[in-house]
Amino acid sequence: MKSYRILFMLLILLLPEKLTGQIKWTFSSEKKTDSLFEIHLTADIEKGWHLYSQWQPPEAIAEPAAIIFEKSPSVQLHGHTREMGIRETYENRELGIKSFQYSSRVDFVQLISVGRHQKTTVNGVISFMLCDDKECLPTIMQKFSLQLL
Repeated sequence: MKSYRILFMLLILLLPEKLTGQIKWTFSSEKKTDSLFEIHLTADIEKGWHLYSQWQPPEAIAEPAAIIFEKSPSVQLHGHTREMGIRETYENRELGIKSFQYSSRVDFVQLISVGRHQKTTVNGVISFMLCDDKECLPTIMQKFSLQLL
């Protein structure tokens, strides 16, 4: 019975590494004007793995990445979240499907405005799926929080 507990505890400790060890996120902001900021959500992806783009062709079966910003009266989003990186196209001719993905690195960039000289925090979550040539990991939800001055 004791060995089952140890095994269970090891699984709990190792599971997060299995789900996130293939990607490292960094979050930053760049002040453009007194009230305009550029938010950067940057993913560095381990070799052999890829993350799916937010934008997928209609026939894609890949789960697209999604950037969800927490609503705040002091924050206004401008346009869609852009993707900066080398976008690859995966094509499976047998199934007649394509998907867009990033390997190595992708930077999700969002332009936002806040009240002038107003200190605020931008919170949100990134929903994404990581795959390699053999498997796809379950959808991962990565929270982020950036304080803007």
